[in-house]
Amino acid sequence: MNISKIQIIFCVAFLSMWMACGKTMPFDCATPIILGPILRQMRSVDDTIEDGKRVERWHDPSKWPSLPYVFEISECPLPDGEKRYDRIVQIKYDRMLGKSYHFDLVTEKKGKDNSEKKGVKQYELTTYYIGNETTYQIKQDGDFKGLSKVDVLAGRDILDKQNEVDYKVTELVWEKRYSHVFRLCVQDGLVVKVAHLEPSGVENQYYQSIMEAADGIQFEDAEYTKLSKESLLNIYKGECLWLRLPAGRHQAEIRLQPVGDILPKSRRRFWGMLLFPDKPLTVDFEFFDNHVRHLYITSRRGNDQFGRGPGERIVYYIMNKWEAPDGHYVLTDAVFYDKWSNTDLSVHFHRNLGLKEYFKGKRGVLTDMLQWEENGMNHKCITAAEQKKTLVETLKSLGLEPPKE
Repeated sequence: MNISKIQIIFCVAFLSMWMACGKTMPFDCATPIILGPILRQMRSVDDTIEDGKRVERWHDPSKWPSLPYVFEISECPLPDGEKRYDRIVQIKYDRMLGKSYHFDLVTEKKGKDNSEKKGVKQYELTTYYIGNETTYQIKQDGDFKGLSKVDVLAGRDILDKQNEVDYKVTELVWEKRYSHVFRLCVQDGLVVKVAHLEPSGVENQYYQSIMEAADGIQFEDAEYTKLSKESLLNIYKGECLWLRLPAGRHQAEIRLQPVGDILPKSRRRFWGMLLFPDKPLTVDFEFFDNHVRHLYITSRRGNDQFGRGPGERIVYYIMNKWEAPDGHYVLTDAVFYDKWSNTDLSVHFHRNLGLKEYFKGKRGVLTDMLQWEENGMNHKCITAAEQKKTLVETLKSLGLEPPKE
């Protein structure tokens, strides 16, 4: 059977489109999806195929310096006739060019008996290329030092092969620029779809799954069911860090460190931090394969970048999840601060996503708190006066003075 040229062209075009199409996956939080490529690059050392299976080796991220990234946020015009979304926000980012060296420098020391003894000093030298400017970050024996590049090596060139006997060098290079583009489709304040265009041209699609979880909430008490659904959706409207940032370019420093021990299976769990040097914003997080375990967004006023100092630390968002025996992550508690209305929404959920505790009111002002047992049973209301009385008694039992009116 003969195959026409048109058929061949059609098949090639179809295969090209299929190869450029990535996965379609569910998500509930957009923040770990957007940070995913960065975290993978910081954690993964080698990704190979052995015996037909994909093998990924992890390194301890605390041994390498934090990485600076630039995020560019912009609003995309809605396509003609598009009524499914209220807005589309694009996030594009690229890591800064740079190199990092970890090296052990052999030094000669005089012992008590005047004999020569060899010691080892550990250094990390990070070079960042930002436009036409080159900056250095130096860490000596785990601490940052104000030393120049030449002082660290006592005049030696770190890449000079003639001096290899004096030190051992491990090099990490991220000179190759690459950009990731994400488009967030927002409806009623909730990110309902994420499109991720990788540098290779492959596009991955993510669809919001929390609406399905909300639809599955059904209890005998209709009001309790309604409030549980609304609370769940409202909490997820606050998790996306990128919707909090205005349009423009934002530089952030990303740090990682492992959680728990360093066994291969548990090394995939890690704690991280985003620091924005040009704004008082800090994000603490713990993700596991794009699933949130902990997310904590705060603003610092009068503090240093770690929240220390005489100032205050304002909590914008908290989310905590519990890992169920089947491997799924279930929301346990969350706090969402709406700065426009100056209100807090604080909730605790049972494992079936029915409300366990509900509080909504002006920040800093006590108001009634609602509580339920599982499935909405034994509903009770704890008044602001009762909460205040409990707080005063607790402080006194600890030997602390209650706050003044």
